[in-house]
Amino acid sequence: MQQRLIPERWRFISGSVLKTIAIVSMLTDHIAAFFLPNSTTVLFTLCGHSFTVYAVMRLIGRIAFPIYCFLLIEGFTHTRSKLRYALTLFGFALISEIPWDL
Repeated sequence: MQQRLIPERWRFISGSVLKTIAIVSMLTDHIAAFFLPNSTTVLFTLCGHSFTVYAVMRLIGRIAFPIYCFLLIEGFTHTRSKLRYALTLFGFALISEIPWDL
């Protein structure tokens, strides 16, 4: 398998850094959804559209999903056993479904 060469300027962004960014982003989104659903405080107006604290925090939270998807695919492509990786994800999905439904 041919190894991809990553430019030196991008090597500071490791998997741990991406996970931290995604966690902080998701936490920001969940704080807005739980504590600020009726926030009307306008932070700024851009092109005639007013952005509230709630809207900005929810926009920041939208960064998490693509990062998690990227990390999931990277993990899948670099694993030794793709079947075991897929079964682990499936098992976690089954376990997570019960609290989600409750």
